[in-house]
Amino acid sequence: MERLVVVGMVMLALAGGTFIGRSKGRPAPPAAQPAAVMSQAPASVVIGAARRIDAVTRVLASGSVTSIRDSKIGSKLSGRVAAVLVEEGQRVGAGTPLLRLETSELVAQEAQAEANVAGARARLQEVLAGQRPEERQQLLCSRSVIRAELTLRFFELRKKTSE
Repeated sequence: MERLVVVGMVMLALAGGTFIGRSKGRPAPPAAQPAAVMSQAPASVVIGAARRIDAVTRVLASGSVTSIRDSKIGSKLSGRVAAVLVEEGQRVGAGTPLLRLETSELVAQEAQAEANVAGARARLQEVLAGQRPEERQQLLCSRSVIRAELTLRFFELRKKTSE
């Protein structure tokens, strides 16, 4: 224990001696002079015009960019895409066409529908122009047969309900 106390005292003496030795080697700070007594020349200032320059900074980083909003798109029609009309990431407004579908199948369907309409108009014109006498007679006969069958069914129903 005495040894520990002796070592501590030696260390303390060394630290104190080092502190005193260092403080003696430094010059004393100059005494503050009042501002009126200072006789230094004023500092020179250079004034220049401001100018615009392109400052280029290169940043190399890795990562991923995620959109804040997701948009889901759909079509009332199905088909093959013929052309994409916008680039990925391009801003678009409401109603802006994004793509064009192939129309060959739709054109064929339209032609078929127009042919059906033309055929129906032709049949309408035949009816409006009048049928051949044989066809009229056949319609009158079938009408009479239907009327007779209807009357027969009516009386059969009446007979069953009265029993």
